[in-house]
Amino acid sequence: MIGIRTPFRVSFGGGATDIPKFYREFGGKVISTSIDKYMYHFIHKFSNKDIQVKYSVTELVSNPKDIKHPIVKEISEIYNIMGLDINSIADIPKGSGLGSSSAYTVGLVNGLSQII
Repeated sequence: MIGIRTPFRVSFGGGATDIPKFYREFGGKVISTSIDKYMYHFIHKFSNKDIQVKYSVTELVSNPKDIKHPIVKEISEIYNIMGLDINSIADIPKGSGLGSSSAYTVGLVNGLSQII
């Protein structure tokens, strides 16, 4: 089993300056920092034929294309996640504006790159 801890972040300024329509004309700068709140992933071998993904719901699938979690589904096209149990929990709820999707993605890629 592997455990990964990824920090959330707070942006102080520059939100939306990373949108192409804006930065192509005006440039872009973002000021942010990490905070002491985290996204945790725990990944371990689970089965030879299934994938289990646990977040606010539990998914048990035998085909990566059946995964409903959009980030895990997309990453399953890059990494072979067959046979894995992927658990995630966080110190803060999704939609908080603290980069939870980014922290989820970075943590998952980090964990998968170490366990596969």
